[in-house]
Amino acid sequence: MQQTDQRNGAECDRDHANRGSVVPTAVERDAVEHDDRDGVVSDAAAFDQLDSVCALTSVDSTNTYATAAVRKALDGLTDNAGSADVARVVCGLFGVGKMNVAAPLSRLCRQLPSERGAEGEELGLPSLRGAVMRSMTEGSRCSASHRPLPMSVVLADTQTAGRGRLGRAWYNEPGGSFIGSYVTAVPKALLDGGSSGWMTMAAGLAAIDAVESVMGELGINSPQSATPTAPLTHEESLSENRLSLKWPNDVFLGGKKLGGILAELAAVRGDTAIIVFGIGMNLFVSEDRLPIEQSTSLHLRVNDINDLPPYETLRNAIANGIAESLRIRLTALANDTTHAVARLRDEVAERSWTLGRHVVAHLATDDGTASGRTVEGTAESINADASLSIRLADGTVHTVTTGDVGVE
Repeated sequence: MQQTDQRNGAECDRDHANRGSVVPTAVERDAVEHDDRDGVVSDAAAFDQLDSVCALTSVDSTNTYATAAVRKALDGLTDNAGSADVARVVCGLFGVGKMNVAAPLSRLCRQLPSERGAEGEELGLPSLRGAVMRSMTEGSRCSASHRPLPMSVVLADTQTAGRGRLGRAWYNEPGGSFIGSYVTAVPKALLDGGSSGWMTMAAGLAAIDAVESVMGELGINSPQSATPTAPLTHEESLSENRLSLKWPNDVFLGGKKLGGILAELAAVRGDTAIIVFGIGMNLFVSEDRLPIEQSTSLHLRVNDINDLPPYETLRNAIANGIAESLRIRLTALANDTTHAVARLRDEVAERSWTLGRHVVAHLATDDGTASGRTVEGTAESINADASLSIRLADGTVHTVTTGDVGVE
């Protein structure tokens, strides 16, 4: 498994990926440097979709902090601990867990209508709920025996040593960036094959869901009020405030990078894997402070910055929305992987900023180091294993699973 990238507006315009797969991570210190205001959130009611929350003023890396917390909490569990025991650890990771892990997934399904409306419109659903409903209601329905996955998060106003791939630093602006690491427990089987890559892309879709929903509820010009029915053209992405995914792990807005995802494997106990999803997005980063020309910030895409709530209010609302969408999407993957992958594949294709565009792939070896080889052509499809197919000028098709992919 190779490392994915969590660059928030970034030091480079390419994506490294092994189908966006979850990567193992090492934590060398028992304690991670941070300033956490005792980990207390100012408005706990804002996080009704999370089982536990920790809010930090400053931390070296939220992913490192979350992973260290996981490993410390697991000290009392045996290597073959049951999934319910691991779920309880995740629920109470940053305090007393709220979720009853014995509760069936019907708790979440009750939030979804049994019949699908026209793109969710006739049901009056906010964009987040509509997007999640579309991915859940076609095909198999929720079963009473299915359990919602646990979900906890650590948020930070700033990171001092945010980690990207290949030793790159992750840019963030204090009080201007969304910085959060979500911790959940999934069946270990999801680490195999292409499922690992789809988990990363599910996190990207969850970030889009949350931004759309929050903007819609605020009544501001939402970056993307409805899911497109076909891959966006290059001109559409550049000229409109559309949220899209750049394969495999970047969130784009209007053709520029808004944020990125880093999924890491924190631990394995028995048949359960604990995954940390680091998500970063630019919220209030001024244009002159953006790290590269190809990045953007949410406040630059609204008509009036005064329409946006204060940083902490906006950050918390987005954090809660991501948790809701990510929990439902990952639970679907865990309970009916084949159906969920098919739905995710369709949804990612609809949201893709990569497909149909000219790309240059700088290939890497299995251990993630540069091979010196490049492949250039048109990004044609995202495959069932989350790899990317590129059609070359001579008509042949090359499948990329590991490499840096630049989109032109």
